Amino acid sequence: MRRMKYDFGPITKLIDNHQNWYWNSDFDDINLIEDLRLKTNVNETAHSRILFKLLNSGRRYGYPLWQELVKLLGWNANEATAIGPPEKYNIDLLIEGIDSSKKKFAVIIENKINRAKDQDRQIERYIESLKNNEGFNESQIYVLYITKGEYDDGPSENSFSKDRQNEFASRYRKISYQKEIRNWIESCKKIWINDLIRSVLIQYGTFLTSMYEPNKEKEMMIDKNIDKWCFNSKSSEKSLSEIYDALKSRKESMQELVNDMDIFYRDSV
Repeated sequence: MRRMKYDFGPITKLIDNHQNWYWNSDFDDINLIEDLRLKTNVNETAHSRILFKLLNSGRRYGYPLWQELVKLLGWNANEATAIGPPEKYNIDLLIEGIDSSKKKFAVIIENKINRAKDQDRQIERYIESLKNNEGFNESQIYVLYITKGEYDDGPSENSFSKDRQNEFASRYRKISYQKEIRNWIESCKKIWINDLIRSVLIQYGTFLTSMYEPNKEKEMMIDKNIDKWCFNSKSSEKSLSEIYDALKSRKESMQELVNDMDIFYRDSV
């Protein structure tokens, strides 16, 4: 029986064309539900996609969120001309553009929010890819290494040694989601692009806050309303001994207290 041959070229070309259109279209398309899905399923790829979409938003206005990040970093690399797509040359996120001196630049963004270990010569290989494939000089390349915690370690010696970091000088920065990225999101809320982007900034900022301050919102809610759910808003009518007895009773029934707090918080929200 003769085996039929299929030409998948047109399908492959169609997929490639769609991918190019998706990553390079001048529209702001961010869906946190789609990108984050379940909290337990969030990985570095999801955060890289969100970071890409935020930085890529407002292209017609000159990428204002990217400009805000560059201001935070103190870099002369604000005139971005291309952002992404993620995973080009296996780089989490690549930014290219023209600086104020009319020289082209490239920014390697390495995302370590899940504290993954560096691969063998990881950052060095990215630099070599840009030099060999894109024609960049090393002086035109920046490296941004984003960790999860403020005090997490930077690149390993094998990936991007301390000597190499010193060679790059101000063109290398290590920042964290915990501090700089959250500060960046806060400052970006003052920039108006459209309601969708502002909404995403608020939601993503809240998501990151829940990572580093998981009980902050609940504690604020409880502190504000403790009189209501513990004393039916009548603590001012109670004596100190009555308040003490009531709190002691609650303390002895800790599980009941926890359940009451969770139910109250849920109903209030």
